[in-house]
Amino acid sequence: MECPIRLGAIDQSVLPFIPIAVVFVYESAHTDAPPAMGVNEVIPVDQLQNALGRVLDYYPHLTGRITINPKDQGPEIDRLGSGGELLLAHCDVPLDSFYRAMTTSSNDTSKLSSRLSILDLPGGGNDLLAPFDPSMEAVCRDPILTVQHTRFACGGVSLGVRLLHIICDADGFFQFVRDLAEIYRSLFSHEIDPKASQSSVAGLLQYPPHIQPYTTDSCNVSPSERSQLLQFKPSVYALSEEETAEDPSSSPSFPVVSAAPIGVPPPPVTGRVMRFSLQQLDTLKAQANEVEHHTSSSSRDGPPLSTFDTLSAFLWQAVHRARLRLCVSQGMSIAEAREHVLCDFLTSVNWRSGLGCPARYFPNCIFCPVFSIPSDLLSEASLSTIARAVHDGVHALTRDELVQTIRWLEVQPQKRRIQLCFRGGLMVSQWCKFDMYPGSTFDSAPILVAAPFTPISLVDGLVYFLATEEQLQQLNAES
Repeated sequence: MECPIRLGAIDQSVLPFIPIAVVFVYESAHTDAPPAMGVNEVIPVDQLQNALGRVLDYYPHLTGRITINPKDQGPEIDRLGSGGELLLAHCDVPLDSFYRAMTTSSNDTSKLSSRLSILDLPGGGNDLLAPFDPSMEAVCRDPILTVQHTRFACGGVSLGVRLLHIICDADGFFQFVRDLAEIYRSLFSHEIDPKASQSSVAGLLQYPPHIQPYTTDSCNVSPSERSQLLQFKPSVYALSEEETAEDPSSSPSFPVVSAAPIGVPPPPVTGRVMRFSLQQLDTLKAQANEVEHHTSSSSRDGPPLSTFDTLSAFLWQAVHRARLRLCVSQGMSIAEAREHVLCDFLTSVNWRSGLGCPARYFPNCIFCPVFSIPSDLLSEASLSTIARAVHDGVHALTRDELVQTIRWLEVQPQKRRIQLCFRGGLMVSQWCKFDMYPGSTFDSAPILVAAPFTPISLVDGLVYFLATEEQLQQLNAES
């Protein structure tokens, strides 16, 4: 590959210091065996290191380092071969010491169960990730890919995987982990029995990834055509004021969403895990669709509201109501609170299929529609009304506008000025559609896959929809 490697326009629109960081936790299959026997550790380090080396042959740009193009301030990759980073850590307590007992009810019968939560792991899961410095100096110095292998006293293992978001989105991230796991399994199976898998070659992927970014012909247009492209006004992006010398990583990665009155220090942001059962989600969706079916609004003729529509609407309204109550409790009138609390909604939409990207496309291919509804409607309307607003807002972006937006991004003379049109409100990222659990099977499937609340992701109003271990149980039941 030639250096420097130019990232795609969608990649370049992502702030370079934002990572995707996920922790995968695996139980030992031999918890009764003493550690000295060496048989009760899953994902041995030497096999993981071997698999990492092989998978980077398919993703060679991940061995480079970020650099900033001095002409347009766009991020690029150079210094190929510098490598990723594999860190080794040890926790001197077993995994089961982090389980939390809880009471669940099924058919009106309460029972005691235990469940592992990311918040109960060391440092809320942060200690299971490699250290990260978000300064631009460090982003351009440190590896694009880091993996921390942590062994627990019981022999269980966690893998903390981090990739810079300017390289890929969540779809690409989980594809990379699937490829790493596939190569690991192929190496391990051939090591145990060279004849065990005649249909595959050890250390090779059955289907290689596509790592070249989506581009248009905008880089080769005439000056007059370039000027015309720059006149376009995208609905999802805007340009900040003229570029300054300030390190962009010194500013918040997302707008600060404070519900407190001006002059009052905002409350600290804390991360919460809310678990919704399949039954609860089905009930929410059924209620929203049932109410909409009986309304006289013409919106009832639209497609059925999805689980994403209804859960997003439920959380958007609940958060907005809480922010209004906070403002009123601190002296604002309800009218003043409605003026103060912002009502934007942002989510990420995967456009791989819509843009006709090749199979197993790795770079970023998400666009983030931003829309809002009036505060009084958001706080008082029915769930179905808000869910329909979410549905319509998410699907408002057309392919023609998307391609025009990509061309607009490509010709921007100062990439750092590009920013999302989001003032504040709620941001939702849906990861639950990815095969988070079955796709990350090494020696066994993980018992937990979760994104820790890091200093960068701990933003008021940022929500992740994650799959649970029930995703694996459902697949096993269907097989």
